[in-house]
Amino acid sequence: MNKSTHFSGQPTFSQLIKLIPKELIHKAVGEHQSDRYYKKFTTWHHLTTMLFACFGNCNSLREVVTGMRALEGRLSSSGIKHLPTRSTFSEANQRRDCQVFEDIYLTLKRHWDNVFPDSRKSLENYFIIDSTVITLFQEIFKGSGSSFSDGRRKGGLKVHMAVPINQQSPCVVHIGEGADNDLVFHKYLTLPS
Repeated sequence: MNKSTHFSGQPTFSQLIKLIPKELIHKAVGEHQSDRYYKKFTTWHHLTTMLFACFGNCNSLREVVTGMRALEGRLSSSGIKHLPTRSTFSEANQRRDCQVFEDIYLTLKRHWDNVFPDSRKSLENYFIIDSTVITLFQEIFKGSGSSFSDGRRKGGLKVHMAVPINQQSPCVVHIGEGADNDLVFHKYLTLPS
C-alpha cells in the first residue's frame, strides 16, 4: 500500500475518521469517565462504530457488525482495533452515557467552525429553514400517524430545522407529527430581524 500523506488506497470512511482529533475525544472521555468498566470497546471504538452505521446506512445491529467484519482489513487503517459483537455494541448503547457523545459533537463543531473563512461572518442574520418527513415502521410505532378514511395511516415524524447560513449545523430543531404543517415550526423560531 502506498504510504503517501494523500490517503491513497484508503477507504473514504478511514479518511474521514482521521479528521477527528483524538486528543479532543480523550479529553471528553476523561471528563465523563466513559471508558470505565470497558476493556476493549472504548468510547473511540463506540464512536467509530456508530459513524460506520451512519455512513453505511445500517438499520440493525446485525447489519453494522456484519458490515464491519466484512470490511475488517480496510477498517484497520482507521484505528479500529477491536470489532464489536452485537451484544457488546448493544450493551454499550444501553449503558454508556450519551452525554459524552454530545460533548464530543459540540467540541468537534467548535474545532471545525474555526476552519471556515471569515467572509461568511457577513451572513450572520440569514437562516435556511427546511423540513423533512421521516417514515416510521407501523409494526414498531403502532400509534404513529393519522388515519385516513380508507384505513391507511400516515406514519412518521416531521423534522423542522433552522440552520444559520454561516454554520454547518442547525440552531433550532423541532420534531413533530408527520402531518404537521410547516407553519407549526414558526412559533419555535426566535430569529434576529
